[in-house]
Amino acid sequence: MSILFILEATLSQVDDMLENIEEAAYQQPLEIFSNSSIGQHTRHIIEFLQCLIGQSAAGVANYDQRPRNAAVEVSPMQARKAIAAIKDQLPQCELGQSLLLESDYGLGKAMIHRTFTTLERELVYNVEHAIHHMAIIKIGIRQLLPDFELPKGFGVAPSTIRYRKQHN
Repeated sequence: MSILFILEATLSQVDDMLENIEEAAYQQPLEIFSNSSIGQHTRHIIEFLQCLIGQSAAGVANYDQRPRNAAVEVSPMQARKAIAAIKDQLPQCELGQSLLLESDYGLGKAMIHRTFTTLERELVYNVEHAIHHMAIIKIGIRQLLPDFELPKGFGVAPSTIRYRKQHN
């Protein structure tokens, strides 16, 4: 199964959540999130993918250079538009494309680390990254909106779903 299919399915779960959440709940700072919001976690998922896809043509990936677009973190509709745009770009992704991944670990002075990767490897990472943040989002939704229905398996890794099926 293609990573593009898996990524699209993962983004569809986020889109389903966005379709049903009220803007006020999406924006609300939550103490359990150290006062960040569901919208900020959603923006984080989206912007990692925007960064990767947008920079890949230049042969580089640097997640530190994401735009931190406030409109995506305060508006479920803007987040949905961003997800739709990402999905539209997925068919053009050349999975075998070589990339140079750059990360800055410095807190003041730059401490750049570079390593070679591929677009496919980074898309796999982004699926895992998205699921991780979806699990965090689910914690916030359960606290803020206990009756809110999330898609089945939202924020749960496929390996965890398989494990639970085998051991229940």
